Amino acid sequence: YESLLQEHIQRWPNDATADQARIWFGRLLTAQNKSDEAVATYQAVTANSEHASEAYARLGEIYVRRRANQSTEEVKQARDWMAARLQLETDPDANTELKLQLARVLLLPPADYPAADRMVKSTISQMQPDAPGRELAGALSVITTAGLTPATAGSVLSGELPLQLDSLREILRGLQPMRDLNREDASLRALA
Repeated sequence: YESLLQEHIQRWPNDATADQARIWFGRLLTAQNKSDEAVATYQAVTANSEHASEAYARLGEIYVRRRANQSTEEVKQARDWMAARLQLETDPDANTELKLQLARVLLLPPADYPAADRMVKSTISQMQPDAPGRELAGALSVITTAGLTPATAGSVLSGELPLQLDSLREILRGLQPMRDLNREDASLRALA
C-alpha cells in the first residue's frame, strides 16, 4: 500500500489524484508515528485542491499533538508556512479551515494570543452559525479570550455551549499552559 501511494505521487505529481494519494499517505505516516514525513506530505497537497481542507485539519492535529516536543523554531516554521499558504488558498472552505488551524498553531508555545484572537474573530465573522468548523472556532475563541482576559472567558464559554467532547478537550488542552503559569488564577480554575 505504501509503495503504491509513493509510486502514484512520484509518477503523477501534478494529477488531481495525487492530492488524494497524499492524504492517504499522510494518514499512513501519521499512524506510523512519522509526523515529520506526514507534515511534508500534507503540505504538498495543492492549494485549492478538494483535499486541502483535510490536509490543513490534519496538519493542525499533528502540530497540536506534538505541542510539548516542538522547538520554537518548528512552531515558527509551521506558522510561516500556514500564513504563506493563506495567500494562495482561495477556496472558501479550505481557507476557513486553514485560518482555524493557523489560530491553533498561534496558541502553541510561545503563544501569540492577540494574533490568534484576531484570526479566530475574523474567521467567525465570516462563518454561518452551522458551518463546518464553527464549533472549533468557538472553542478557540474561549482559549484566546482566556489568554487575554481570563475573567471574561467564562462568559464566552457560556455562549458557545453546548459543545462536543472534542471541543471541550481542545479548550482544556489550550487552558493547561495558562494554568501551569498562573496556578493561583481563580478565573482559569473556574473556567477549567
